[in-house]
Amino acid sequence: MYAEEPPSPPRIPRAPLERRAYAYLLDFVTIWLFSSLANGLVQFLIFVVGWVGLRIILVSANQGQSFGGWAFDLKVINLRLRRLPGILELSKREGIMGGASYLAMIELNINFSNGVTFLLLIT
Repeated sequence: MYAEEPPSPPRIPRAPLERRAYAYLLDFVTIWLFSSLANGLVQFLIFVVGWVGLRIILVSANQGQSFGGWAFDLKVINLRLRRLPGILELSKREGIMGGASYLAMIELNINFSNGVTFLLLIT
């Protein structure tokens, strides 16, 4: 009488916020240490190359895990398609995070000299 619905695929668990924050922090600090060796435009270029290399290219080549994701056992997947996101999706995602991270790195290099600019750059 009633058509049976096909079983839904099992739900993929979401990682706790703390583990995701620590994985991001590990990636950020790694790139920050290397880019802090230079100043000005060279620092920006090192940061961009490091961010793209670590958060986009490595993730697409390493089954969804960056260095921080590997250390904290996290994987980036597209929930709708249930697979690794493509380079374009990763680039959009990490472009926003990379811009915010670069602004935070600039303020951290100023050594918290002005609390107002620190809050503005972080937000």
